[in-house]
Amino acid sequence: MSRVGHMPELTNLPAAGIRTRLARRSAAVLLAASLAAVPACRPPSQPSDYRAIAGVIESLRPDTSELTARPTERAADRSGQPLVCVVTNDCEIYINDRAMGFDALRIGDEVEFIGYYEATNQRGQRFVISLANVSRDEPPPQNPLDLPQPDRQEE
Repeated sequence: MSRVGHMPELTNLPAAGIRTRLARRSAAVLLAASLAAVPACRPPSQPSDYRAIAGVIESLRPDTSELTARPTERAADRSGQPLVCVVTNDCEIYINDRAMGFDALRIGDEVEFIGYYEATNQRGQRFVISLANVSRDEPPPQNPLDLPQPDRQEE
């Protein structure tokens, strides 16, 4: 029986063996290349450890969005040394439970930070603030809109 397109006289040629060896070599090269690439595929690095630090603001530098705070006894980091902090654009600052900006902070504010230590750089290690919460002994601000109450007519 002969199959259509099958040429038995070509199956025993040395070229068939060469093609098989080339296929095996290329498969081996592909396998070696894929195994060599595995160590290069590292999982993303772990995020920095977040910490809670309470302190009192000693200085503010609006031009660099940095502040210096002295940690209090309640702080997770009790070194007592002044701590240089950087406030990023996505930092949330709350003063008496109201969202505010960097310009609303004051020297002497008691503040609680949540953030992480930046990797060592030319300026030394800084604390990157993700959230700052300030409690002040001030009355809350007036409502922004004092709308008159509608007259209610009894029917």
